[in-house]
Amino acid sequence: MNVERVTSVSLALDGAYFRQAASLAEIAKLADAEFAKWQSVIQDTNSRIDEIIDRNPEMDDEAHDLCVVLDRDWQSFNGATGKLIQCAAAVYVLCGACLKARINIRAESVLERKKFAEFDKLSLVGKWLFYPKLAAVGIRSIFGADPINTSLGETSQYVGALQVAKGEYASSL
Repeated sequence: MNVERVTSVSLALDGAYFRQAASLAEIAKLADAEFAKWQSVIQDTNSRIDEIIDRNPEMDDEAHDLCVVLDRDWQSFNGATGKLIQCAAAVYVLCGACLKARINIRAESVLERKKFAEFDKLSLVGKWLFYPKLAAVGIRSIFGADPINTSLGETSQYVGALQVAKGEYASSL
């Protein structure tokens, strides 16, 4: 008798995704503060340049020196902006992955293998629509009248766009 052995491995990564997202969210807070700092510095320097030119257009040397400072400030601002965008994008992707993993863990525990294979093909929003049934909880008791709020739809769109874009970003490194 020839018996085919089927092995399935399930990784419960929802917690790992969540912890990494939380960690990156803290880094994003610091990057946001750095971004705001450089934005303010640039605005102040631009105002000083405008004052000098308005007061005396002949003071080119002083305005030029501030323009050199402004160029260095822009470099710092661009670095802070890149860090903020990178962290924010990663947090969105990891939060989407966390949600998807949490739903899949529940679905895998209550669905037969073939049904889970079909369920696994659904988008994040599709899985979210079925989650209340999987959790055996009435949809209104958790969400009120609207099971899918705008933020879930937006998050799903961001996650999809960022996952597509990450291939382009990774190839540019």
